[in-house]
Amino acid sequence: MGCIPKEDGGLGVIDLEKQNEALLMKNLDKFFNRKDTPWVSLIWEKYYKNGKLPNSTKKGSFWWRDILKLLPTFKSFSTIHIQDGNTCLFWTDKWLPQTMGLDYPELHSFAKKQSNISQQSICSTSPS
Repeated sequence: MGCIPKEDGGLGVIDLEKQNEALLMKNLDKFFNRKDTPWVSLIWEKYYKNGKLPNSTKKGSFWWRDILKLLPTFKSFSTIHIQDGNTCLFWTDKWLPQTMGLDYPELHSFAKKQSNISQQSICSTSPS
């Protein structure tokens, strides 16, 4: 009864766990949009300067690893608007109505780098 809004007969108490997750996910938004803040630049330079993007491998400080635990939740409700494509995973991020891996599972099965290749890498690769 504590988290039910007052107008519905509850006490109107905020669910602190959900509130905390939402606030931490704002950091993921800042990270993927490369906001001009020192910590965003530091994380990109320290852990992702080689063009790789965060995935199931959690690396970094305890603070950053805790934020990365929310990555699947963040990606489940976010949609990417492609700019240069360097922060979008081609197969697993939702830059179309559904992920490319789900839309084209057979084609995805033939991909060498199945999940951790960026949109930019795909578009800049010339056919061999």
